[in-house]
Amino acid sequence: MKIKTPSFWYRPQGSLLSALLSPLSVAYGVGRAVHCALKSPEKLDGVKIICIGNLNAGGSGKTPTAMALLSVMQECKMARAPAFLLRGYGGTNEAPMRVDPARHNAEEVGEEALLLAAYGPVYVARDRLEGARLAAREGADVIIMDDGYQSRRLQADIYLAVIDGTMGLGNQKMLPAGPLREPISKAFARADGFVFIGEDHNDVRWQLPGDKPVFEAKTMVRDVSAPPKEGDYFAFAGIGYPKKFFAFMRNVLSLNVVMEHEFPDHYAYSAEDIDMLREQAQEQGLQLITTEKDMLQIRRLSGVDVSDILILPIYLQFQGEGALIDFLQERIRS
Repeated sequence: MKIKTPSFWYRPQGSLLSALLSPLSVAYGVGRAVHCALKSPEKLDGVKIICIGNLNAGGSGKTPTAMALLSVMQECKMARAPAFLLRGYGGTNEAPMRVDPARHNAEEVGEEALLLAAYGPVYVARDRLEGARLAAREGADVIIMDDGYQSRRLQADIYLAVIDGTMGLGNQKMLPAGPLREPISKAFARADGFVFIGEDHNDVRWQLPGDKPVFEAKTMVRDVSAPPKEGDYFAFAGIGYPKKFFAFMRNVLSLNVVMEHEFPDHYAYSAEDIDMLREQAQEQGLQLITTEKDMLQIRRLSGVDVSDILILPIYLQFQGEGALIDFLQERIRS
């Protein structure tokens, strides 16, 4: 069952529910430690693997980071045949396969796979090692792995931890009392570098290791698709942390978001959901708007008109790409 991101995860002052769940976090941490001790990730020769991950459960910008990273690598010709590798979360497919946007939908391979397929070859596999092997057999020389930071199956050559300034690290407790997938110290130790998105609204930057590079990035909107500022909007999203999407619209784009509706991450919309949203928007005279990822789920619905729903297409732009280029070139060529 898919659930929404608990709001108490992102209350720095803590909450009673978080305190009550803390014993389960201890048990979770022990379980992870045992799992890590018993399993060693396997290294795949002949291909470089870049893992883009996060410390938090839920969305923090991994997929936009993967897109931006590929763009930088292509501009600098760092790879002959780069490819993406995902687990395909939210999709039903289990066997390693290359995604074909003309044949596959979000229900089969997940929304992120279809988003990334517009930029380069995408492979999905529940077993990341087998997925990487398939990509390598089909000619990939650099694999950008979207997620898998905590995976004990496949060893990456470069680990980049993504931190979103709006979300920070939440209450800095481990699941389920907080959003962290593992202790901060272990996650920081594994990272070769950090991608920090947006402004530091949660005072996290000072915690990052001083001996590791931090690459600043900013969320941008493609100008040709920017929604009119004079509109009144009803925003909805079924992503890892919808509040980040709503805050971006209000605080960065200065849009008047009158209503908002959160769905669970990877939510499979129904025609009834769209009818409900449309009815509420029409009652208030509002314009519906959502993310590209959500629209991929909505478009799989047969016979549902989406012409009145705006999409907010975003991308990530690295600030000062020179340091990132040097960092990648040094490690890819080693």
